[in-house]
Amino acid sequence: DLNNDKETDNATAERLLASLRETLIAHKKKTGHFVSCGPVPARIPKEPAPWPKGTCFDDLGFRPTESLALQIEASVRGDHVTLIARADPDGDGIPQVWYADDSSLVVRGSDDH
Repeated sequence: DLNNDKETDNATAERLLASLRETLIAHKKKTGHFVSCGPVPARIPKEPAPWPKGTCFDDLGFRPTESLALQIEASVRGDHVTLIARADPDGDGIPQVWYADDSSLVVRGSDDH
């Protein structure tokens, strides 16, 4: 069921971006700066897959343990970081995208489907 997949993707993306946001804010408190990382994995997975080992997120202590069909990225501009999650549950090549940032817990999604 595609709608159920979307709900699962939404909940997973929101949870992971909230966790990554906390990790990056803690890192900034320690080091004085945010770090860019990703996208990880390099391509949006078509099926849930284990999180790749040895990524820049590992250095931050962010390592999802479940298999994911999501790509995650942290992009720094100036003194702010934008967090991005992407999934393509229907495989049409047009990803669903979720955004969060350091100033807001609100996860905004785009859904072109």
